[in-house]
Amino acid sequence: MIEHWWPIQIGYYDNPDHSSFENKLTKECLYIMKNTKKGGKGWLSDSTYNTSNGLHEVHKNKKFNLLNTWILNQVNKYVEESGMVFNIKEIDSWFNVYKKNDFQEFHEHYNSCISCVYFLKSNKKSSKLFFKSPINDFKNVKYNNFASLNAPVHYEPIPGRLIVFRSFIPHCVEKQKNNELRISLAYNFY
Repeated sequence: MIEHWWPIQIGYYDNPDHSSFENKLTKECLYIMKNTKKGGKGWLSDSTYNTSNGLHEVHKNKKFNLLNTWILNQVNKYVEESGMVFNIKEIDSWFNVYKKNDFQEFHEHYNSCISCVYFLKSNKKSSKLFFKSPINDFKNVKYNNFASLNAPVHYEPIPGRLIVFRSFIPHCVEKQKNNELRISLAYNFY
């Protein structure tokens, strides 16, 4: 008898009102980008613009209030659906702007419990968000069906889609191959 333990839960939620504020919030992000220095030092993907390190926190910007409320409701839904007992005490947030050839290497958000990414602006050719298993014991063992155990999974950057996940899950953004901007909002919940 084989039992499967420790599943990893990733939630996704589509915002039905996304089109009503996509342009306004995209303009706000580009305005902030023009007037705020870039955050996130020490990455291989150093050219990707972001407002991490507290340079601009999306959840504190009043122009994002309706979206932030929707995102918080979806995170609470994720907590409930996954069976977690978790009360949000603190939030940090930022946004990322990917131009052609920008990417984000695999990383985790170990200081927080839940993280999420909201796709504000993207198209069908925009770079995908990848996740891989946090279990790394596959180096010394060969499997016949490796894909089901440890293969990375990805999510298309569909505008208005929110991806919610446990912060310890390694994730990355593949290289942006087209000339259109890809803008995502990111949140950590403590």
